[in-house]
Amino acid sequence: MTLNVYKLCLSIKVMRKDREQIAQLILSSLEQKPLSTQQISEKVKSNWITINEVLEELKTEEKVREIIATDKIKIYQKITGDTYYNIPITREQREYYRFLFSLAINEYKNQKNRIPKKTELAKIVVDTVKEASLDLPVVWYLYGQIPLMVSDPVRDYSTSFTPNNFDQIKKIVSKNVKEQNYENTHKLKTDHYKKYSNSFYEIKENLLFELGGEEDPKKILDCFNLFYMRCPSENPQIFNYVEKLYSLANKLELENALIKNKVKVIVALEAVWGLIATYTMIDSLSQYPQYPKEEIIQYYLGSTVETKKNCAQEATSNLQSIYLNNLTEKEIDLPEEIISTREVMSDWTGK
Repeated sequence: MTLNVYKLCLSIKVMRKDREQIAQLILSSLEQKPLSTQQISEKVKSNWITINEVLEELKTEEKVREIIATDKIKIYQKITGDTYYNIPITREQREYYRFLFSLAINEYKNQKNRIPKKTELAKIVVDTVKEASLDLPVVWYLYGQIPLMVSDPVRDYSTSFTPNNFDQIKKIVSKNVKEQNYENTHKLKTDHYKKYSNSFYEIKENLLFELGGEEDPKKILDCFNLFYMRCPSENPQIFNYVEKLYSLANKLELENALIKNKVKVIVALEAVWGLIATYTMIDSLSQYPQYPKEEIIQYYLGSTVETKKNCAQEATSNLQSIYLNNLTEKEIDLPEEIISTREVMSDWTGK
C-alpha cells in the first residue's frame, strides 16, 4: 500500500468515526426534547451541513424522525421505542423502570409460576412507584394509570442498576404481586380505579362491561346516564362527544334498536374514550415539571389528539346514521315539522 493510499484510508476512517461521534451527540442532544436543526448544530458544535447529513442517516436508521417540517424549519425527535409516544425520560428513570419491570416479572414467576400480563405488570409497577414515592412519571391513559415507559412482560429488562432502597422496593413488589389475584382484567381495572378514587374511569369500565354482556337496555342506559353526568365539562370538545353519544344511545332505545346495535355503540364509546384518555394523559403528564403542557401537545400528542377527534367524529356519525335508518314507518310518515320538533325534544329529554 502506498503512502497516499494509506493516508486516504486513514482519513476515511477518521471521518467515519467523527460521523459516529456526531450521531451519538445528536441523539444525546435530543434526550430531553425535540430540537430544530439549528439548535442541534449549536449543541453539538458542528456545522449545519454535517448535522443535516447525519440527521438524514439517523432518519434512515429510524433513530430520529421529523415532527415538524416547513420551508424554514425542521424539528427532530428521538425515537426511543420504549416510552409512550416517544416522550423522553431521563437515563436514571429508564434504568429505574428497567429494574422495577425485571423485579416484578421475576417475582411473578416465583409466586405464580407464570409471567404477568401487560396490564398486570403495569399496575404492579404503578402501585410500587406510588407506595415508595419514586421519582418516576406515571400517567392516566386508556385503562388507568401506567408507567410512562412501556411495560412488556416478554422483554428482557436486565440491568446492573440497584437502588439504595432495594430491600424496601423488593418487599413492596412482592406484596403487590401477592395481592394481585383477580379472575379477569375487568376486576383488576375496576379495583385500580377504586383504589385511586377515579369514579369516571370506573363508570366507563362498568358501562363497557354492561354493553358487552347485558341484554337489559335499562341497565345500559343507567350506566350511560352516570357516564354523561360525571363527564368533566371543562373541555367542551370532550363533553360534546359524550353528550352526543349519550343522546344517541337513548334515541336508539326509543326505536328498540339499542341492543341490536350494541357493537356499534361499543365502537363509538371506545372512540370517544380514546379522545378523553389522550387529553387525560396530557393533563396528568403536565403535572411533572419536566413536561410543560404546551410542549407535550406541540411535539408529542397534538397529532394524536386530532386523529382521536376524527375517530370519535366518524364513530358517532355512523351511530347517528344507524339511528336515522331505524326510524319507524310511522315516524317517516309524520309531517317534517313534527319530526323536527320530536328531534329537538329528544335532545332535551333523552326520550
